Amino acid sequence: PESVLSNPMFLSQMCRFIGKYAKWVSKTTEKGVLDCAATLALQSFDRAAILCRKGVNHSLDEVSVSPLAEATTALRNILSRSPHRFTSSEALSTLEKGWKSMYDISFEDSLAIRIDDKKALCTGIGRVIAVLPPDKWLSSIVSLSNPTIQCIEVVTKAANGENTNSTNMPQIIQRMGEEIGVLAIAIRTFDNATIKSEMEKNVVESPVLTVLNRIWPCLHHIALTYILHENISSALSELLQVAVSLSKKNQSMQLLTEIHEKAIIMINTVCGTNEIRALNPIMYLVSGVVDAFGHIADTDAQVTEGSSVVSSETRKIRYIVEHLTRQSFSAVNTIKNEAQIEMLPAMFSICISSIQRCPRIFMTLSTQAGSQDGQIFMRSVTIAFSSIDDKNIDVARTAMLYLTEILLCNARFDSECSKKFKIIFAPLSDELVTKIMYGTCGNFPREVLDPAASLLHLLLKNMVVAEAERAVITATSKDYLRLGDKGRQVVLTTLGKCALGTANTSLIMDLFDDIWTMHQIEDGCESFVGGDLVKQFQHKYSSQV
Repeated sequence: PESVLSNPMFLSQMCRFIGKYAKWVSKTTEKGVLDCAATLALQSFDRAAILCRKGVNHSLDEVSVSPLAEATTALRNILSRSPHRFTSSEALSTLEKGWKSMYDISFEDSLAIRIDDKKALCTGIGRVIAVLPPDKWLSSIVSLSNPTIQCIEVVTKAANGENTNSTNMPQIIQRMGEEIGVLAIAIRTFDNATIKSEMEKNVVESPVLTVLNRIWPCLHHIALTYILHENISSALSELLQVAVSLSKKNQSMQLLTEIHEKAIIMINTVCGTNEIRALNPIMYLVSGVVDAFGHIADTDAQVTEGSSVVSSETRKIRYIVEHLTRQSFSAVNTIKNEAQIEMLPAMFSICISSIQRCPRIFMTLSTQAGSQDGQIFMRSVTIAFSSIDDKNIDVARTAMLYLTEILLCNARFDSECSKKFKIIFAPLSDELVTKIMYGTCGNFPREVLDPAASLLHLLLKNMVVAEAERAVITATSKDYLRLGDKGRQVVLTTLGKCALGTANTSLIMDLFDDIWTMHQIEDGCESFVGGDLVKQFQHKYSSQV
């Protein structure tokens, strides 16, 4: 009824109901239910958009829940689960009109529209576009992205015209980052939906490449001028991460070159400033590039004398991977020690992608172009080794995951990589076993126990049996292990099974959890050595030996 659609409170509650039961509606066999819900969702959104155009602030002040927020959520849920129901000209027209209405208002009023509402709606519309015939994709995705791109261009011009210290600048920068994020969501949603579509296979070039080509000049300017703002760095890195996926999927060297150019601009701009937080998302972007293209780059590193020459495109990909990795590590090295700790999880993310996808390149990569002294790999292992007991949980966890990944990849390293691995890891192994055991005795945060157990399990498996046994004996003889002689023997014997290859990771995880728990007793070893806890511990693990 018109009275329901005109009342903001009723409209909000009705939309909330539709959104909540969208999953059931999309699956019910009852005839007409889905059509009715789809029509109602469209009408509700259209009415909420009208309320928005009449005065967003007034509408939102009247009710505790925004009609537009509830309408976009309901419509998103219906669109995502039943996109084929919205491919008629009338439905597409209503969606387009509603989407544009979010931008056809003043800047001040637009600030009252939640960014999550825009993301919700463009997610649903993106999935509808993906089920259209391929010859409709380009015009539809351009129509979806145009209002967002125009908004990014407008706020960029507004930022250019403002003084850095202007009171309007924070809102402008916030809006710029939000709209870049909306564009990233729109492109990712469409791309992910078409990956699953049979129509998409080799039919047409992805239409989002046209969208990106239009926005590149503006993004280039933003990367040069506003990347020091953390929200801009995060949003731009997110969009470029989507572009990485597109470049891989469409085998677009031009797109990868654009991504490389923007990333280098961003890294170089942040370096030498105090805005180090802006570097974090950029480094995760670099990790994404390495993950997507590292294996191609590594084929160039495999070429030996007498082998066929690799293509110029492969050489270019190798250059991009090496350049981005080298510049990322150089950027981290310019940061002072205390601040550098915040960068380590992102740095270890690059390391993990590199050792997985392009170990030959990574293990020979130098901080100096043209050199192959492997300084970056050696330095990264040293930093990871010293970081496993860091009080920052993310730093300790990612350091352990990186070292674990190296051990996992060792089995498939070629002879040259295996040689480098042994040279670097052998001197550290004994001390690493001791550090892990010390942390397990109540000194690690509980959140890193499982990564620590996985690391020690693989480390002992990779060591020569005699050396592993010696390292375990040394580590379990220290005073920090407060389980008495019988408890020590149980730990020693259980860990010894790792070196023999007869223990699985879950056993070591359980062992670490029990050791850590017992070492939380504050009264010291006298309170539980020989007590029930240790006896239960001895019985539990003695029966598994």
